[in-house]
Amino acid sequence: MSDLGYRADIWRLRQGAEPVKGPDLMAEEQPITLVIGGHEAATLMATPLNLEAWAAGYCLTMGWASPADPPPIVRQDSHSVMVDLADGPPPDAGARATGGGPMGPSDAPPLGPGPAVDIVQVMDFTTRMAGSQELFKATGATHAAALFDAGGRMLAMGEDVGRHNAVDKAVGEAWLSGKLDRAAAAALSGRISLEMALKVARAGVPMVISVSAPTAQAVRKAKEIGLCVCGFSRNKRINIYANPQRIAFRGKPLA
Repeated sequence: MSDLGYRADIWRLRQGAEPVKGPDLMAEEQPITLVIGGHEAATLMATPLNLEAWAAGYCLTMGWASPADPPPIVRQDSHSVMVDLADGPPPDAGARATGGGPMGPSDAPPLGPGPAVDIVQVMDFTTRMAGSQELFKATGATHAAALFDAGGRMLAMGEDVGRHNAVDKAVGEAWLSGKLDRAAAAALSGRISLEMALKVARAGVPMVISVSAPTAQAVRKAKEIGLCVCGFSRNKRINIYANPQRIAFRGKPLA
């Protein structure tokens, strides 16, 4: 295995051409155990890169910590990551996310007011995220998430075979580096389902943008808690589904 993944020979075929055998790089996924206060809180399949950021971000986006809390101490060994939190995770209530993992709380605290982000910047966030997806460029098998401030600066980036893990890595990287309070938007490579919207909101990020679509429940919840939801952000086009006042058009909020 290289730093990015597993290398092996594969056969490549194209219609009308001879088969070609050659090397390829595949993204890794491994079971990683999250340990909080000496107790196993969860075991998830994840790409074994930036796992300390993943663990911190997972605790935050699951609602087990607050963005206002000081970043935790995180330690890692070969198959687990240990996070020091004041309180451990609550008992699993049984709800599962669409990806099959734990759902976490079914709500998030309301998001406060903030500066409107210029639409020109917003429409560029997914493009800039895609340009930074080094693991995807090498393997074609990973999702991504990136956080941006109101001025359009990228604060953090996460890649993983799991789209939820990618969000956790971006959020955790920003939290551990002291930049999370500056995050104005999260860009995603996958659909905005309810749990993805809640993860972003629990991190205190007031806007989420994706190249794909949101689900109906994600939009309904976003309207309740003040999360701006944008989908189909591709080729200088975008749909805004909730809280358009967080986006500025020609210098003024849309609503």
